[in-house]
Amino acid sequence: MQTIEQTKELTSEQISQVRAAIVDVLGDPDTDEQRKAYEAYTSGDYQGVKLLSAIYLSDNYIKTLGYLIGSFKPSPAICTLLAEASRSAGDHVKDKAITKLGAAMKDAIG
Repeated sequence: MQTIEQTKELTSEQISQVRAAIVDVLGDPDTDEQRKAYEAYTSGDYQGVKLLSAIYLSDNYIKTLGYLIGSFKPSPAICTLLAEASRSAGDHVKDKAITKLGAAMKDAIG
C-alpha cells in the first residue's frame, strides 16, 4: 500500500490532475444522455449535470460527472467527491466490459 503524505488541502493543480485522469478513464459518452451530461460538464453547467445525475441514477458515466462537477466548488469533502467519482468511473468501465463480454457470449453461443 502506498503511503501518502498528509497535507491540509489539495491544490487546484492536484484536483485538476485527478479530474483529468477520471475523465480519461470514462472515455467518450455512449448514449445521448451521457453526451448531454458530458456537454453540461465541459461547459460548467453545474445544475445541468446534477439534474441529469439525479434522473439517470443507474448510469455510472453520468454519476461520475455528477461527482466531478461538485469538485469545482470549494468543499471540505473534495477528497470524498474525487474518491466517489473514481469509484463510479471504475464501475462504468466494468459495466461496459460486462456488456461487451455478454454480447460476445451471445454471438458465440447463439
